[in-house]
Order: sequence, then structure tokens, then C-alpha cells
Amino acid sequence: MRRPLQFAALFALAVLSAAPALAQTPATWLVPAGGETWTAGTTHTIEWSGGNPSVFAIVAAQQTPPYGQVPIPGNAFFPNNGHGTWTIPTDPNVLPPGTYRLLAGFQGDNNPYYSNEFTIAPAPECLSQCSQVWASFPVASPFYSSPPIGACGTSPHLAGSAAYAYVQSQLASQCYSGWTLDPNSLVIDVTLLPFGDCLFQESSSGLFIAEASGTGCCCEDVVPANRATWGTLKTLYR
Repeated sequence: MRRPLQFAALFALAVLSAAPALAQTPATWLVPAGGETWTAGTTHTIEWSGGNPSVFAIVAAQQTPPYGQVPIPGNAFFPNNGHGTWTIPTDPNVLPPGTYRLLAGFQGDNNPYYSNEFTIAPAPECLSQCSQVWASFPVASPFYSSPPIGACGTSPHLAGSAAYAYVQSQLASQCYSGWTLDPNSLVIDVTLLPFGDCLFQESSSGLFIAEASGTGCCCEDVVPANRATWGTLKTLYR
């Protein structure tokens, strides 16, 4: 039997001993829905439905060797509003790249609930003369009734494009004066959310909501803009 299944039994035992038995309500993972690729260092909303009133713990369980498990900090012992946030560790010794499932255990419930599989990719490295920057939508709080993040659109494509553009602009705004965001360095994760509020407008029926989080490299211009004239270039390179 694989180690994640062994861990599930231990996790269930811990849940049973954590609190008196409560009425069991099955939980269903909404985000990750399965198939996502999330980059180490980015911040994401995680969402589920159902479950008992209090969350005991949420764990990322690796589905490939070495089959490690990492608790998701801050997502325990709060009122079950069905969502939380996760900033994925950048240290591969803490959370190696690979295939994962999230595992939620609820107080008084001996059945841990697995999400579908998703992938964690390593964060890209910047060149020595560049500086790495990170950006995401405002993070959710477990005490909010719904996560106040996301860009709205009348289609998944429009919502995702708006979320991507927002994070890209936030990354570019962090570059030093005279530096630019290297477009080849951009890694932006876009995720559709089944529920939440729009960042710039109130959510309404029929609107799709997406979040984004990403990283990029700000690099010093090879030729500063005020010197990029033909005469200057001819002097430099002839």
C-alpha cells in the first residue's frame, strides 16, 4: 500500500481523537478541481463544500515518490466557511515538485477527503543580473463568508485573461526604475473559482470568476531608453 494511504489512516486516527464525535457531513473539494499546475511560491485559494463545522487540518499529500505530506499552515481550527489560502513553499526540500492531492480531515469524522490530483511545478530562477518579483490577488481569509478575490468575465476565457493581466501589471510595477519585466520569465497561474467576489465589481449571476498568482524577473535594460537612438547605437556597435 502506498504511503499516502498509510498516512490517511493515521490522519483519520488523529481526527477521531481530536474532538467529540460530530454529525458527519461529506466534503467535496472544489479547488483544486484536478489538472491544475501551480508554481512553487504562488498563492492560491482552496475551496471545498460540506464537512463538519470545524476544520481539523489540511495536508498536501504527494502522489509520487517520496510520497511526502506537508501540512498547509493556517488552515486548521477555524469556522468551516469552505475556503482558505495556500502559499506553496519554494523550498523543494519542504515540498518537492510533483503530483499532489489535498487532504482535509474534520473533527469527529474518521473519513479524510482527497481532492483530485494537481501538479506543483518548481519556481523559475532569474539570471544573476535580474530580480525576482511575485504578485497575486489579495489573499482570502478563512473568516470571510466568501473569498474577496477574482476577476469577473462573461466567459472563463475573459475572466482568466483579466486575472492574468492584473497580475502581470502588478509584477511590472515592482521593477526598479530603468528595469523591465522579462516577458520570457513570466509564470502566471490562473485558476477558475466556483464561488467568490470580484475584485473590482460585485459578483452577479452568470459571471465567471478567476484568480491569478505568478512570478517574473525584472532585468536592467541592456540599452537604457534615453540612449536607444540610432546615432548612439552606431557609436556603440560599429
